[in-house]
Amino acid sequence: MVLELDVLLKSTDYVRVNYAVLFGKPAMKIVLFFGAILLLLSVYTWATNPQEVPWAGFILPGILLLLSINVLIAALRSFSSNKSLQQEIHYSFSEAGITAASPSSNSYTDWDNIRSAVETKNDFLLFISRNQTCVIPKRSFTDKEQIGSFKTLLKSRLPTKANLRNPSTVT
Repeated sequence: MVLELDVLLKSTDYVRVNYAVLFGKPAMKIVLFFGAILLLLSVYTWATNPQEVPWAGFILPGILLLLSINVLIAALRSFSSNKSLQQEIHYSFSEAGITAASPSSNSYTDWDNIRSAVETKNDFLLFISRNQTCVIPKRSFTDKEQIGSFKTLLKSRLPTKANLRNPSTVT
């Protein structure tokens, strides 16, 4: 079986993936949880006693807000400065591996070189290294059957590395 896809990333795809990678990490989820608790407690304290503003409780949420803004700006700058990210890429997924062809480059990656595959609500992310990800937006698929075929291929080629939302059903 060979699955062929044409992918053209948008800046919104790139920003969304950067947020998913950063905020999807377990440690970051814990930090976000405690940041939300601190913010709620600080707002509650401030609302019940307006004379005393608990500034310390706003520090972690403020840092998280600045981090979010930084990720947005960095992702938009990276996308706009990297012309290869803005080109349409033709992917061919087979039992042997992944071929990618664009106007400026061609590559082949064996399945053994994929560290992990993650499905999000909007994308499939194929991690080649810690800092290199192949982004396949779900909108690039022609229909749900093609998504199902892709999930089946990922599960067969990356049985312990594929983190799919629900491999037995199609989203």
